[in-house]
Amino acid sequence: LKDQERTYRGVVQSAVQLFDSNAKVASEELQAFNETITRSGEHAYTVAAQIHLVGQDEVQLAERVSEAISRTSAVPGSPFKLCAYNTWTPFLNALPFSGLRLDSGVLLRDGNAAAFFPSEGPLEHSMQATSVFQSAWRTLIPVELDDRDLRNRNTLIVGESGGGKSVSMQILVSDELAKHERIHYTIIEKGESYSSLIAALSDDAVRIPLDPSRFSLNPLELPEGATGAGAEKLAYVVNLIKCMVFERDEPNAAIKSAVLGAAVEQTYRRKTVNRLEAGQTKLVFKGARLSDVCETLQLMDEVNGGAMPGLARAVADELALKLTDWTGDSAKGRFFDRETTLPFAERKVVLYDTSPLEGFKDMKTVAVMVMAQLITERWRDDPGIVKRVAVDEAHDIAKLPAGFDFLDDHQRRCRAANGAQILISQTLSEFIRQTDQGEKSLLENISVFVVYPISKRENAILESHAQMTAGALEAVHDLCSKAGEFSEALLWFKKRSGATGARVRVRLSAADRWMFSSDAYDKERRARAVEQAGGDVLEAVTKLASTN
Repeated sequence: LKDQERTYRGVVQSAVQLFDSNAKVASEELQAFNETITRSGEHAYTVAAQIHLVGQDEVQLAERVSEAISRTSAVPGSPFKLCAYNTWTPFLNALPFSGLRLDSGVLLRDGNAAAFFPSEGPLEHSMQATSVFQSAWRTLIPVELDDRDLRNRNTLIVGESGGGKSVSMQILVSDELAKHERIHYTIIEKGESYSSLIAALSDDAVRIPLDPSRFSLNPLELPEGATGAGAEKLAYVVNLIKCMVFERDEPNAAIKSAVLGAAVEQTYRRKTVNRLEAGQTKLVFKGARLSDVCETLQLMDEVNGGAMPGLARAVADELALKLTDWTGDSAKGRFFDRETTLPFAERKVVLYDTSPLEGFKDMKTVAVMVMAQLITERWRDDPGIVKRVAVDEAHDIAKLPAGFDFLDDHQRRCRAANGAQILISQTLSEFIRQTDQGEKSLLENISVFVVYPISKRENAILESHAQMTAGALEAVHDLCSKAGEFSEALLWFKKRSGATGARVRVRLSAADRWMFSSDAYDKERRARAVEQAGGDVLEAVTKLASTN
């Protein structure tokens, strides 16, 4: 509009050429229009609308065209264009996700643009949508988790309990699996929210309980054939042990971290030996466990190449004593101080259920961290497959200083392995931490946000770390839902070209409801239907959807 205004003004002010007398009027109108938009903060959009009538009977078709022209003439601005009968090209151009655009349009003002598009402009998209949602006005809104313009693939789904986070996650998983052959999902969550989806996927999915009475995890495990731990692995093990033995405000944290880092490094060194094979000497890693780190802490006499001062020696003894609780035949030791026996299935979707750990709160957080790490290490075997690991109740991990550092490091590991981290949380504040060097945020490395209703106390975080505009924040707190019909969320994308988003309405089909719902009534009906269908979830869901 401003370009048009300048063009007309230039024509009017030119003294060396004749100009249309309407140019001055047009210039003044455009100037007034632009001033109004600037003052009110409203947006102007180019909107193109076409009606295409296709039929075999030319007489009937002509009558329908006349009727259409008569009715659409009442629309302000008359945005409809009459095309030749049976003209398919403009029709195809207008189809959603065609990647093309109409060649004609009309300017319309929208007084409530912030509610329609809570960003600085329309949401741009390509033809590679992972999922498609509706806006409150039933326009189509795509979600593209692999958009090349995204800074990374990491995603955050946040909202209060019962808002619809698990349903959104299941929609994204099922839609992406339907579109891409080479993609794997690993989900770490509590309960049976995904039970129907896992059962429906049959041999492509498996649910494995994190049961300390049946399985064990060794956080010091190295990939087969490895002869030593690199800097990333050492940092991960140190952070993990800190989660086990450090308090929230641990005294002497710096020296304890240094001692612990030295002990872990020395443990790996001590467990790596020279072995003579086929006349040649080669390094072999014999394996290490938490009890070996505990032993190193008791015996070590140097830190970072120097002799241990008295305080360091006392710190090592204290850490060894605390770590003893996680070794041997204690409940924690049986889970974390043994060789890894938990299966890592080669399926498209693997769900690790943390329900058996609910009685062991401190064990649960550490177990989730170990699982996420071991999964990423196995990803490197096939970099051609896109992998995503979803961590439910991620705020519980981020509350711990070492857990925060783990999630931060895990984001980078995911990216290096052609993967993505998906955090599912009820709050945002745990993902921001104050350090001696200033503020540190996990949200800086997240590009896709799915925000359900959330406390206004989180506004400052969304504004500063997700780059949300005032209109977007207003939309977040205006989100609504209707039981059994829909829930609303704000999709927000941090792209290289800028931040953008849209308010979407997650409207479940009858089949979606019976497949994904965690409502007690729906779960009971679904369970009975599955039993009647002989365990066939898809048949049961299809029958429920057709009769309800």
